[in-house]
Amino acid sequence: MNLSRQISENRPVVLFAVLVTCSLISLATGTKPTFIHSGIERLVSITTYPFLKVTDYVEDKTDYVVSMIFDYNRALDNNVELRANLVGMQADLSQQREFKEENKRLRSMLNFEVDHPEYTLRAAQIIEKIEGGLITIDQGSRHGVVVPMCVVTKDGVVGLVVDAQDFTAKVATLHHRDCKIGAMVRRNRIRAYDGLVHYDNTFRFLCSMSYIDMKDEVTIGDVVVTSPESLFPAGWPIGQIINADEVSTLLKSAYVRPYVDPYRLDEVYILEKAQPSVADIAGAFTPEVINDTSTHAPIVPDMRPLQEQFAP
Repeated sequence: MNLSRQISENRPVVLFAVLVTCSLISLATGTKPTFIHSGIERLVSITTYPFLKVTDYVEDKTDYVVSMIFDYNRALDNNVELRANLVGMQADLSQQREFKEENKRLRSMLNFEVDHPEYTLRAAQIIEKIEGGLITIDQGSRHGVVVPMCVVTKDGVVGLVVDAQDFTAKVATLHHRDCKIGAMVRRNRIRAYDGLVHYDNTFRFLCSMSYIDMKDEVTIGDVVVTSPESLFPAGWPIGQIINADEVSTLLKSAYVRPYVDPYRLDEVYILEKAQPSVADIAGAFTPEVINDTSTHAPIVPDMRPLQEQFAP
């Protein structure tokens, strides 16, 4: 028992001694070297087999781990690159979608101009939207824009030009307190006593059509359009009546929701001319110039509202 234990503990030494002994015996007896070589090779092969298996297993696993690390880093790089490409594609897609919508709007505007040759229209782009119903457009006095030109879209009335600079102009929309437009109900041509649709302070984004006679029929859903007394061409859509309230035993008022929301617009039309004027047809009248101005009163600025100043 002790002998086997000692042999097990000193296995390399015993193995070396056995090999040396076999070699000496081979030399003494004259045994062919091939026998000794084959025996030694077999013994070495049997002895080293477990070590070779372990070494091969470790090498395989090491190669697997190393390749997995490199593949993981490569996958991370590919992921970053694909994400960058995806972001770029999404930006391109969004830009293409915006171009498509803009092209659709411009085609619609062009078709509207072609279908209505009776209007002389100038397209303008909105460059600023100001709280309180004011918008700024990229056309000004250098382009022929003057106060109080009408501003419209194909869907309805936008407002009036209230200030024209060299290259820009400000437009008071129907959501501005100073914008008052002559209007009537399209179905029966009913007008309010003051003949105006104007911004209502009570409800945001709604307009009022006040001082309607109690005997006049005004119902929810009626379409309100510009009247012949307006600066706009008669019949241009303004909005739709959503409610009618009695304010007294004689009068009532109606709330109108405009068709056009100026805060969602990108382009508008400036209505330069709607139809030939009387001056264009008959020739403008030129009064005789009086040199003596001593008896004339001084010029006083006209402080009336735009509707009263420029209404026909």
